[in-house]
Amino acid sequence: MTSTKKFGQISLYDAPRMLAVIASLPLVLSYKLSRRIGTKIRNTRRGSAFSAMLRRTFVKDDHAADSGCHRLVFRRVQRVHQARKLTPNIETLDNGLQIAWIGPKRTDRVALYLHGGGFTLFAPSSGLPFLHYVQEQVNKKGSPVGLAVLLYTLHPEATFPTPLREATAAVDHLINSGVAPKNLTLIGDSAGGNLILQLFSHILHRHPS
Repeated sequence: MTSTKKFGQISLYDAPRMLAVIASLPLVLSYKLSRRIGTKIRNTRRGSAFSAMLRRTFVKDDHAADSGCHRLVFRRVQRVHQARKLTPNIETLDNGLQIAWIGPKRTDRVALYLHGGGFTLFAPSSGLPFLHYVQEQVNKKGSPVGLAVLLYTLHPEATFPTPLREATAAVDHLINSGVAPKNLTLIGDSAGGNLILQLFSHILHRHPS
């Protein structure tokens, strides 16, 4: 027997099921909307708490106010030195900018690390141990390299082009200290990578300030 049901035609069996689905749509949409609003409220509260934590963390010590280096940065660098049983070496430039050396300071080959963190916080603590591990492996290959971390000033205490100005000063300092440009490697992640691109652009097209 050939069915006379046309394509797209709704049967008596399908109609109640479709009505049930349509009737449930307002409830489903209301549930999804309430979940979304609740998530935004929780994220806002977490963001406010996180911002408050950052403000507490990044308030400068009186002794570090002129150096532009945050307590968290000091703790991260010191933690790496303690774990590797290294002697901390924080070099302060004439303008108060600081460079933290992971391991001994060198001038023959240097890798300058510009950390990430959205220009508002220091990079994850796992970054420094990894870089020190890479440094150790390179040293074992017979090409010892010094690892320097630029402690550039973070937002909101510094805005553009302050980090660029400080990165430029750090590179000039290393070169004036005897590091040949061909032996200076720039390493950066996230905001640090962005800062390296800014530095390259500044070299080609000088920023007015």
